[in-house]
Amino acid sequence: MKNKKLVKSLMLILLIVIGLTWLIPGTITNQETGALELSLLKPQGLLSVFGSFDISAQYFFQNSLIVLFVGIFYGVINKTGAYKELIEKIASKLKKKKELFLVLTIIFFILFTALTNVYFLMFLFVPFFMSILREMGYNKNVLLLSTVGSVLIGFSSQIMNSMFVKTVAAEGNPYLWVKIGVLLIYMALTVLYALKFSKEKEKEEEFFELSKRTGKNINTKPFMLKIVLIVFFIFFLLGFVPWNLPFLSTMHTSIMNLKIGQFAIFGNIFGTFNQFGSWWTSELYTIIISTIILLAFLYKLSFDEFIDGVVEGIKKFMVPAFLVGLMTLVTIFAINSGFVGTILKFIVSSGNAALIALGNMITNPIIADPFYISNYSMTMVLSAINSPNPQQIAYITQVMYGAVMLLIPTSSIMIAGLAFTEKDYKSWFKYIWKFALVLIALAFIAIIITTLIK
Repeated sequence: MKNKKLVKSLMLILLIVIGLTWLIPGTITNQETGALELSLLKPQGLLSVFGSFDISAQYFFQNSLIVLFVGIFYGVINKTGAYKELIEKIASKLKKKKELFLVLTIIFFILFTALTNVYFLMFLFVPFFMSILREMGYNKNVLLLSTVGSVLIGFSSQIMNSMFVKTVAAEGNPYLWVKIGVLLIYMALTVLYALKFSKEKEKEEEFFELSKRTGKNINTKPFMLKIVLIVFFIFFLLGFVPWNLPFLSTMHTSIMNLKIGQFAIFGNIFGTFNQFGSWWTSELYTIIISTIILLAFLYKLSFDEFIDGVVEGIKKFMVPAFLVGLMTLVTIFAINSGFVGTILKFIVSSGNAALIALGNMITNPIIADPFYISNYSMTMVLSAINSPNPQQIAYITQVMYGAVMLLIPTSSIMIAGLAFTEKDYKSWFKYIWKFALVLIALAFIAIIITTLIK
């Protein structure tokens, strides 16, 4: 395994969290009064640790499965030989404008995440952009910052984070201009930082070998691949971005009701699927499998070549998928023991915005998953404060998330990125820590501004 250094770093984080369950008592919510009450120590022993694997498989396996399907997708398209030609062609055409491509990559990942609320599914595009940037000669740190790092920064800069807003049952967007300002500043700083350190050379091994396919009557021209990938992206855009447009519902009904005689074509072939704007994993798996089958047909892959591509993709993405699943134990240990609630109550109970930000800064890497930060950490913060400002708490939670997660690799997307590139955490930390601290400082300034808005 080439990820031993990364695995050691992640295991150390797990051990620290387990240690905290032995040192800090939990805090629970009184079901009658809603008040937070100090509970007992709930140390995570051996049975708790290994029993958590079942919980992880039951509730957290989704992200690991997404990573594996991404692996299958790239494993098969790489097998066509057209993927290698496409990557090399793009890199060659933009060789003299590679800085522009780097800038556009950062803008794409930050803006798409910030404006669409699409988060972990952005990993689907990471290998493609990384392959082009790598072909252009950029080092792994730049690859990580411009893709998974930019997704985290985009998450912190989201204009309307529906998950957090829904938790606090808030209406309106009182900090809209603050969010837009943070988005633009974060994006500009990310571009400048990536460009400044993009020329640093490192001796790094390749992490994803592009396959060349040769033989009689074998077509590896990338034209058909480009068309299919563009159509794939259009479906992704339509399906996963929450458009909330009535005509999409009408379109969905029309498609599902399309019949030949009494036979519902799409309804019977694809089964029940959500309308555009509401897609999730089942639709993702469907379009991935449909796309690679189509490409296998277009590029005349044999059945053996197709299966080899699937297996090679799974092999390459197996470690990232495993580590993504493994680190969900951090979330499980923290919630089961309740010690995060104790930390939050101690820090945020005064209601001071800066202290709420500090509490999030400390505990976000422990809870890690945005869904559980929304449904657990934010609930604890709201219960700990006598007269909370729900909108501000939602924004503080959001803006503190990305920058901190650049430093502490417990978020699924950062773990997947580090594992995929086979980059050790120590090297990444040395590269990113100053930049992350700047983002954190700017987040505190933004939070101070929100306190001035009535």
